[in-house]
Amino acid sequence: MNFTPALPKPFTEIWREAYRYNEKDSPRKSSYQAPGKTPVPFILGTTKLTGGFSVDTSEYPTMGYWSNVPRNEKPQTLLVTGYLRGDNYIKERNTLIESLRILTSDEDPGYLELPLWGRFPVIVTNWDVSESGGKNGQCEVSIGLTRTGMPELQRRDTTGVMGLFNKLENTADSLKDAAVLAFESAVDGINAPDTIADSFTQIKTSLLDIAGRIQGSRSSLNEITGGLSSITNLLAQGERNPRKLASALFDSGKQIVDGIIKIRDTFDDPELFFTIKDNVKNMLQQLLGVKNFFLDVDTVTIKQQVIKEEAERLFKITAFSAASQLMTKLEDPTFSQINSYWKLLQDLEGSINMDDTNIYTAVQEIFMTVAEELSSKNIAAELTTFIKTPIPLPFLAQMLSCDEKKLRRLNNFSDSFLVEGEVIYV
Repeated sequence: MNFTPALPKPFTEIWREAYRYNEKDSPRKSSYQAPGKTPVPFILGTTKLTGGFSVDTSEYPTMGYWSNVPRNEKPQTLLVTGYLRGDNYIKERNTLIESLRILTSDEDPGYLELPLWGRFPVIVTNWDVSESGGKNGQCEVSIGLTRTGMPELQRRDTTGVMGLFNKLENTADSLKDAAVLAFESAVDGINAPDTIADSFTQIKTSLLDIAGRIQGSRSSLNEITGGLSSITNLLAQGERNPRKLASALFDSGKQIVDGIIKIRDTFDDPELFFTIKDNVKNMLQQLLGVKNFFLDVDTVTIKQQVIKEEAERLFKITAFSAASQLMTKLEDPTFSQINSYWKLLQDLEGSINMDDTNIYTAVQEIFMTVAEELSSKNIAAELTTFIKTPIPLPFLAQMLSCDEKKLRRLNNFSDSFLVEGEVIYV
């Protein structure tokens, strides 16, 4: 059964026909059918369908403002009340109770059929049966149900590694939208095209310097620098539109991330293997160092100063977004490495003006998504030991229960065979 949160198709959209209010037809009854059993009818009393959204509301950091971020649609629940009446109601009551006691799941649900709603696949969560001495010949029933969801195995396939990757891309897009809008709103109406041009020219130069640290084949590097040329082209064309320039800056940051991953995954020159393997770490250090970035732009008026400060913030947000995505691309990271990069990422965040609630919310969302993805990795804590007498590396690897390749990666051994002194292992 395929999962869908949509409502079931009703029997008819005319309520009288749904109830079969016709002399020739018997009234349509409500019923519950347990897995593998026949439907048990009952007289419907009331129906209550409940839904909504899970929303995170942030009240900080600015007094007088708050922001809301919808996380997901809440599971829809049903509360149905009804009756069993007649001389044989005891038998019907017991049959219904035995049906409600049968375990239901997303893979093997029960079915609730209601005249005005149609047929729901459901999970039984609770039920009550009550009888009154003043109302002989009947009992009242109340059934709580949750609409079936996506089976757990299917959900894992959807929200596993690729799901987290897509989520991070989506949160990065949200941060881009918030930052571009904030920059556009801040400089809107300011007539200072030279200040905008000077600011983005310096940012472009810094971005090219960062990209220049990437190791790879000439064709791969040309592809990355070609992707960064959008800012250059806009400036050369005399374009001073804040939105276009800001969007081009963010796209350049994404081009760096995509380019590094492409070089790592599809390197076309075996001789470059040992130089490209550290691209992610080296680029992380460069991007996280943007926290100290300041524009050397002459500002005479307050409005020119606004452009300068907003452009600095935009560049720092771009670096934050790119660094966040690269952190999740680290191969076999150790706990101490992640801890160090995380602190630097927090330092970069601390250098960004967060007075815009949309930017603040998007940044926090990225933090949570990165943390979620990193927690799914097998991150080991680094340990150290001191080897007094030189011993062969294969024997040391066996003694420490640490792969030989990891030992070579964590340590700079002067002798590729005999090892002594302090050794880092995981």
